[in-house]
Amino acid sequence: MLIYKTIEKENYKKNKLLGFTIFKEYYNYKCKPEYSEKKYINGLLTIKKQGKHIKYYLLGLKIFTKKKLSYIPLIKKISLKQNKNINTIKYQLSNINNYLEIQNLHTKVFPQYKNKHINDNICIIGTGPSLRKYKPILNTINIGCNRAFQYDKIKLDYLFAADWYGIKPYIQQADDYNCTKFYGTFLDGPEFLQIPEYILSKATHNYYCKLLVNNPSKNLETNCLINSGTIAASALHFALYTHPKKIYLVGLDTNTLGNFDNKKQSGAPMNIHLVLAGYYKLKKFAQIYYPDVEIISINPVGLKSIFNDEYPNSLPISCPFHYEFADTTDNKISTKGLSYIEENRLRWTEQETVELSFNIEKKTNLEIKFKLETWPELLEWLNGLNIEIYANNNFINKIEIPNKTQDIDFEIKLLIKKELITNNNLIINFKLDRSASPSMFGLNPDYRKLGIKFISMDIKEVQ
Repeated sequence: MLIYKTIEKENYKKNKLLGFTIFKEYYNYKCKPEYSEKKYINGLLTIKKQGKHIKYYLLGLKIFTKKKLSYIPLIKKISLKQNKNINTIKYQLSNINNYLEIQNLHTKVFPQYKNKHINDNICIIGTGPSLRKYKPILNTINIGCNRAFQYDKIKLDYLFAADWYGIKPYIQQADDYNCTKFYGTFLDGPEFLQIPEYILSKATHNYYCKLLVNNPSKNLETNCLINSGTIAASALHFALYTHPKKIYLVGLDTNTLGNFDNKKQSGAPMNIHLVLAGYYKLKKFAQIYYPDVEIISINPVGLKSIFNDEYPNSLPISCPFHYEFADTTDNKISTKGLSYIEENRLRWTEQETVELSFNIEKKTNLEIKFKLETWPELLEWLNGLNIEIYANNNFINKIEIPNKTQDIDFEIKLLIKKELITNNNLIINFKLDRSASPSMFGLNPDYRKLGIKFISMDIKEVQ
């Protein structure tokens, strides 16, 4: 008799020692997938494996079960980490490539303009409605934004453009305009904003900028210009680089109320918050690197109180809130350019009085025009609407708005006599006449939030 022998069959293998089975292994047992069974010392210990589970038996009784280790999740985790590292490397390589491209272009463009206008004043010209009020300041270097070259009362020295969607309808006129032109390319902008190569080649200079807010750099030779949703930011960044005495901001209304020629705004929709964030970045940047440069907003609208404000063609009057909406999408208006408050609106349940307070340096007769807006649903329900107006607690007018009003935008003109102005102060109150309306009971809850919204205001001195 053999001391030790191995017997192999189709679905099992066993080892014998001195005639006793010391090990027996079954595989493909009963056609079960991924199944194996091993028996030791004539069945004293049995190990069964199927799928992810391993079961141990002693004398036929199961003593415990454990799960097979799987290396697939670990491999996936390692793979994901490797992919993340690869993406990081690609991003870093892309940044290096962008840096090299910027450096290659900007070192040829900007060094000649560094401190070039150190003894000059610069005026940056936008295309907002307030441009109509501007009387050109003499002996300034004028930098135009987009189609500011169409404003024939000002001769531009420079023209900045980067938004192809906005400048495309006027590009032929821009090409024909005689000045130094800077056409930009976005490093992070969508394709429809990018100026085509054949147009870029017609400019005096090309440059790179970033659409999203980035920290402006003092070294334009190796860094891109800030854009933050407005070409005026790039123009201001460049103007600071030339180190003038003063920078005037004109027509940079920073809202969606149109242009100086009453045409609708072209180009990509303005993101007011993105734009304002860029201006605040530039303000801080100027305070650190160009503290001797004064930045002045002429007749500011959306930029009110961000930089130094001047109203050269208006009365010396200040009002604590800003009349034109900085962002009409969320019904908020800017307060000194620093924070946001609920829009001033006459409402039937929440606010029935709007108070405007003015500081006036001299007594004079005033004409104040207010543009307001209401909702036809409200007028229809109320059968008309009455507004009482007071100046320093003196009743001066009562406005009746019939429910047949065709245009929901309407205008109120007030003549304020100088006798009503006390201690250089004028307070105007707009009050809803509650007697003009029926009971609030049964009013649609949506209508209760409606009222009269203030759109804009114009004020001037009269005889």
